[in-house]
Amino acid sequence: MFHELKKVSWPTKKELLNYSVVVFVFMIVMGVIIGVFDLGAGALIKLITG
Repeated sequence: MFHELKKVSWPTKKELLNYSVVVFVFMIVMGVIIGVFDLGAGALIKLITG
C-alpha cells in the first residue's frame, strides 16, 4: 500500500485551494437552486390547496 501511495501525484497547495473553492461555490449555487425550487413548489402547493 505504501508503495502505491508513493506513485500518487498529490495536488499542490494552490491546486487544492482552487478545487476546494470550486466545490464550495458549487455547493452554494446548488443550495440556492434547490431553495428556489422548494419555494416555488411550496407556493404551487399552497395555490392548489387554497
